[in-house]
Amino acid sequence: MSTAAVEYISYYRNEIGERKFRKILKEIKTAKRFNYLMKASAEQRTMPGASDFFEFILQSVRYSFAGKQKLTFMALLLLDRWNEEVNSRYNISDDLEIDMKVQLIFREGDQLGI
Repeated sequence: MSTAAVEYISYYRNEIGERKFRKILKEIKTAKRFNYLMKASAEQRTMPGASDFFEFILQSVRYSFAGKQKLTFMALLLLDRWNEEVNSRYNISDDLEIDMKVQLIFREGDQLGI
């Protein structure tokens, strides 16, 4: 993952604290909607778009009024999960494509939230 993504995740993790970070990370790794996204991507051998990550996050009413930073943070964590679980197995995207997706997440995330 790009340096910008790693720095953003680290920054936001420090801002919200370790307990809240672990809670969000647990949801990213276990929520059915995110598991479905990973499964569908693996079956279709495609990389989800930035809007796909946000769409799956926003399916939860809890995040309907989340701020831009939180939504971007979660999308980056989802991309990281996708890279570790799906991309590492099927080699769908290279590092350049992933870095470009990070930039799209930053741009789209800036247009969402409150």
